[in-house]
Amino acid sequence: MHLLTRKLGQSIIIFPNKGQKKGSALSSVFKLGPIEIVVEKIHSQAVQLRVDTHDQLDVVATDLPIRPEELLAGLVSEQSGAILAKNVFDYRIARQLSLRALSEITEIPFYTLCAIERGLGVISLDELDSLSQALDIDVTDLLVQEE
Repeated sequence: MHLLTRKLGQSIIIFPNKGQKKGSALSSVFKLGPIEIVVEKIHSQAVQLRVDTHDQLDVVATDLPIRPEELLAGLVSEQSGAILAKNVFDYRIARQLSLRALSEITEIPFYTLCAIERGLGVISLDELDSLSQALDIDVTDLLVQEE
């Protein structure tokens, strides 16, 4: 059991732990039982959640010192979140778009975009493509550090 307090814009990530074989079917992860998320308390600025999972799943709060990218066996470099954050911010400002406007155009939730611009968000390939189209740039422009 994990007890986490989340504030607006923060998230939790649940994924198979390192002991699981890569490419395992999702159904095999849930053979030992479901994930249960219970709201324990509601504070003025945060919600306390209880996350019950079996031992083959890891639960990570994105604001902890261990970043989700580090837990994914080095598939994402440590700098990539910072590079993406800076590039999304720079291109958004250059296009004179607010986060809300970019959220409406891309249909990516506002709080996800906030997390991405802080270097904490997890983004799908579809969302990355949507961002690049909305900002009228190539996807690689979001992922490469300018020199």
